[in-house]
Amino acid sequence: MLARPRQETRAVDPAQAAQVMRAANAENMPAQVIGCNMFAYGAGVTQCSGSSRAAEWCTKAAEQGNPTSATMLGELYIQARQARTMRKFKWLLCAVRMETGAKARV
Repeated sequence: MLARPRQETRAVDPAQAAQVMRAANAENMPAQVIGCNMFAYGAGVTQCSGSSRAAEWCTKAAEQGNPTSATMLGELYIQARQARTMRKFKWLLCAVRMETGAKARV
């Protein structure tokens, strides 16, 4: 199960959400992590697009080396049961490698 979002992620007004999305689109990794949380939990977005938009932003942040996003992405794949078994655990393994300092292969 996905961990509960931090307080600042849950209470996002539309103007803040738009600002975060502009930064996320500009390859700002912290904003991509927040975007992942916003879509995963429906915080600050007018329509929750399900896990697909959350996975999109988690992927972008994880590809830049964010282990929290890699873990969350793995959890999204496990919950959604949309991918083969190897793909479900790919991001979780990648997160473990990132946190232990091993070379992460994406």
